[in-house]
Amino acid sequence: MPRLISFLIILIIFAVFTAFNLSNRSDVSIAFYTFKNVPIFLSLLVSFILGALFVLPFTLFKKKKTVLRRDVKKKKKELSADGEKQIPEINGTVLQNEHKDKE
Repeated sequence: MPRLISFLIILIIFAVFTAFNLSNRSDVSIAFYTFKNVPIFLSLLVSFILGALFVLPFTLFKKKKTVLRRDVKKKKKELSADGEKQIPEINGTVLQNEHKDKE
């Protein structure tokens, strides 16, 4: 519920910002082409969306990496509880378990 309320507040702020800046226009030059009379809010919105799209793969990769690490820690605990002699590590090396099976 708090996320929904914060989203609605941000949406209202964006709508007010857009309404106040509809009449503010500027020329936007990108590489070899110039767009004439582009509303300022539109250029800001496009910049924000492009920035978000650029950051998205990095965020998803970090989340996936965190989930994998959590799973590896969980598996290590399960293996050590079962009395296994070797516990696999994240980077591929193998660690020896401290307690050994008594024969």
